Amino acid sequence: MIVTTTPTIEGQEVQRYCGIVFAKVIWWGSIGQTLRELFSREKRIKRMELELQHAEEIALHDLQQKAEALGANAVLGVTFRVEAGGARPMALAMMVTATGTAVVVTPKS
Repeated sequence: MIVTTTPTIEGQEVQRYCGIVFAKVIWWGSIGQTLRELFSREKRIKRMELELQHAEEIALHDLQQKAEALGANAVLGVTFRVEAGGARPMALAMMVTATGTAVVVTPKS
């Protein structure tokens, strides 16, 4: 499965558009731990960065599975969106959304 952020794939031709695919991953974390990391020497929230990277990987995997279910062999124009908020006391929620266009591509002749 070819997955790209670009609208085309060099050397490939779109034969069929299968539809828009999307995947969402929601992650909950502790604000207390996040604040402790934020005020550490490095001024980075490493644990949260790793969790976000993991959420993006899961969303990308889910996106590919949804595209395959539509008969696609590529996803074009992939974008990621990350939203943060807190729905309960001392908790932080992050939602990662991946979106793209599922297509069937073949090598150009």
